[in-house]
Amino acid sequence: AELKCTPSSRLTNKIGNKLNVNHISGMRVATFCPCPGGDSPSAKRMFDSLLAGCIPVILSKDFVWPYSIEHDLSMGHDPNDFSLRWNVADYMEPRYHHSNCTLIDEADGGFQAALDAIPAEEVERLRRGARAAAERYGFYERLPP
Repeated sequence: AELKCTPSSRLTNKIGNKLNVNHISGMRVATFCPCPGGDSPSAKRMFDSLLAGCIPVILSKDFVWPYSIEHDLSMGHDPNDFSLRWNVADYMEPRYHHSNCTLIDEADGGFQAALDAIPAEEVERLRRGARAAAERYGFYERLPP
């Protein structure tokens, strides 16, 4: 029911409301991976998104990237080179009337519209940064694709 008015509903309708998609596989084909805050200032999902090859969109004021200028200015590693940080409050309101799936506010494009508005050059810059950050944050040597 919660997916009824989202683009994901097309997928769930096709597979009988059984979300049968591997989480990591989904991250590997995504350009951006939303990373909501959790119960600590660091979360595995941020690193998972980098290692899966997508750009983390941090939706938390509290998260601090370790081994970066957010933690220690001498590190020289800037999270703005490989991730986005957005205010989660900007994306908390429902966008659709659940009874008929019409938009509540046509002018509010929401999270997807904000991602779509990012210029291709910026996406490519963030992708390069994310690949470099994955090397820094990865524990094991990465194999070529």
